[in-house]
Amino acid sequence: MRIVIATQSLAGLGGSESYAITVADQLQRLGHCVWLFALDLGRSSEAAKALGLPVTDSSSALPDDIDALIVQDGAVACELAARYPLTPQLFVAHSDIFDLQLPPQVEGLLAAVVTLYERVDKRIRAMALQIPVIQLRQPIDVERFKPLSPIRGLPRVALALSYYINDTRLDLLTEACAKAGIELRTNSIRGEQPTTTPELVYNEADIVFGKARVVLEAMACGRAAYVFDHNGSDGWVTAENASQLAADNFGGQDEFRPLDAASIAAELASYDPLMGTNNRDFIVANHAASAHAAELVEVLRSVAPRTQSVDAPLNELARMVRNYHRADSAAFALRAERHHLTTQIGNLEQQRAHLEQERAHLEQERARLAAELEQASDHAVAISERAEAAERRENALLQTRRWQLTQAALRPLDKLRQLKVDRSGKQ
Repeated sequence: MRIVIATQSLAGLGGSESYAITVADQLQRLGHCVWLFALDLGRSSEAAKALGLPVTDSSSALPDDIDALIVQDGAVACELAARYPLTPQLFVAHSDIFDLQLPPQVEGLLAAVVTLYERVDKRIRAMALQIPVIQLRQPIDVERFKPLSPIRGLPRVALALSYYINDTRLDLLTEACAKAGIELRTNSIRGEQPTTTPELVYNEADIVFGKARVVLEAMACGRAAYVFDHNGSDGWVTAENASQLAADNFGGQDEFRPLDAASIAAELASYDPLMGTNNRDFIVANHAASAHAAELVEVLRSVAPRTQSVDAPLNELARMVRNYHRADSAAFALRAERHHLTTQIGNLEQQRAHLEQERAHLEQERARLAAELEQASDHAVAISERAEAAERRENALLQTRRWQLTQAALRPLDKLRQLKVDRSGKQ
């Protein structure tokens, strides 16, 4: 088949970008002709080119005759429906956060929607426009993401990799790891440059904190995985709960768990190196990208081309979706920045209160020292006055006739003592 995989952006290194590249690579390995189309190109598109995948940001540069479209957001779905009026589209829904990644509710536009976990699946099925929904599992390239070394018997290094985790939760995690005696490293948090080789970063850690694809990739690398991110925490992934947490895409929303550093540190104490082995086996059995690509091909072969073009202003709809997403993304970034600044303000207020306490303490100490200095000064004055009085009495004594007569009477004795000393020295 000749397939175009389309998405709003290949500029970043997020989950939807990773999905598009992973699936495209698996499909081309099966012998299909695959093109990647994105409105924004960047680090992910360069990674795709390195795999030999053709990438373009111009729909006119795509071939005229294709068999199927796999789209990931409303803007490209509308734009490519105008470019290929009769080609069937399969929409892959990734997110329950951004409306860009909701299927356009235009009759006849989409042949089917693929969902990757329960929360998004329920949201898509609740749409007013009924579109066939097919649930598959998140694909992971288990040849790229694999253990390069076993995790340690006792955990020494943990990694938090997330685009979304905020300052409050990061501070909580930092404190918990410190209590557990584990070094915490971070990636992609608060402006850190995201890694283009996460498989290597995962393999440097014993424990990985994150959500969604981060957890899936870390599990494939044989790491112990702990679900923790901006929307909640589900704790350790274990052989007993892996399937349940996978249904929520390891999103931290399986059940509510109140968080504090002490309880997280206590959980970290139950670390077991067998977690890594079990996690790897779970991903290979349930989330291998090769199996996902084969299932996609079955779906694509089952959908029929449209018999007529969609009656809608598709290019205008695409423009409106793009503009809305620009505003939505800006609002999302501003909310995150506001939270960061609010946290900083709170920290500065605490620092100010602490400094005020220190200043009050120093004022008390200064007052105490001033009082002691004043007492010492008064004592010194008193001693000086007594010394002056004694000196006056001594001077008065020296002036008396009795003192002078006594000194005159003692002079012969002083001479005898000196004579005795001189004789002793000569001997």
